[in-house]
Amino acid sequence: MVLIQKQEQPDVLDRGSDTRAMALLALQLDLLQLFLPMDCWVVGRLDDANMRVVARLGGLEGVSPGKLDHLLNYQWAAASETDGFDYRALTEIERTGLGALVETGSLPGFIRLIDLRWPSGRKIGSVLGLNSTAPPLMEAQSGVAHTDEIGLCLEIIKVTLGLQLELLAAQKLVVETRQDAQVDALTGLLNRSGWNERLVAAASGKGEIAICFADLDFLKRINDSNGHLAGDELLKLAAKTLLSTLRNNDCVARIGGDEFAIMVQGITTNEAHAMVERLKQALSAANIGMSIGLAFRSEGGSLQEAIALADARMYEDKNSRQRSCTAIRNDLTARLGSFDQ
Repeated sequence: MVLIQKQEQPDVLDRGSDTRAMALLALQLDLLQLFLPMDCWVVGRLDDANMRVVARLGGLEGVSPGKLDHLLNYQWAAASETDGFDYRALTEIERTGLGALVETGSLPGFIRLIDLRWPSGRKIGSVLGLNSTAPPLMEAQSGVAHTDEIGLCLEIIKVTLGLQLELLAAQKLVVETRQDAQVDALTGLLNRSGWNERLVAAASGKGEIAICFADLDFLKRINDSNGHLAGDELLKLAAKTLLSTLRNNDCVARIGGDEFAIMVQGITTNEAHAMVERLKQALSAANIGMSIGLAFRSEGGSLQEAIALADARMYEDKNSRQRSCTAIRNDLTARLGSFDQ
């Protein structure tokens, strides 16, 4: 089992490019409106299995979000049931001139829905137009005004929408790759690279920050005596125990073979000491031995000083625990020796 760091990763998607694409789609709807006037135009983008509205022109009064969702996703029956839409078949000239459209001639108005698909047939979105009143049926001899211009507008919208999808997919891949590079494959915690990035981000903030360093006891001995698989299971159990004791937004990392680091922001010294006690109790309940050192940014004036203090205190705790174990062992040896006599 691989644990997943439960704190949220920073969102580094370029939202600016997404916003610019939406603004461009809105301008393209303005152009479409010149050749095919409607009370309202909406562009829906297919993100995975969900249709998301990414551009609109005109008012949506009387059009509920539920109805819009039904219409963009071709759930015509549901839209009709909830909003009183009826639909008529296309005339041949309408089909030829406007493509795959769906229209209604009854209240609350007239609808055009155009699928946007790649040449492969994959659907990437839809363009939805709504009118408060329904125009009459188009006669075969009348033709459709501005057919070429309408088709060109729709093609431009499709290309823009497709490029937006490709850009978002590429950005998502970059984010996932970057996050994977900052995660310890064994435990699912942040690795040293991820830890360092969180430190840099936290350093610019205000308020108290607590730093904990923790060192797992006897990992080398377990690896040598029971094999590395047993050592790996101990590391995963330790990571799971730490995560289960901390808050969702606390930062936990495995920064070395048997070393873990914790950063907690917006915490008082009393709360931090209580947190360490909870950690010790949880680790003890899981039969895990860990040496822990705690320090605060306010002690040294910087996170780097706090890190150095936490590291030193961790080794002090480890040495103290080892001395206690040695004293207990010596005492037991002495007691057993007295029985032999």
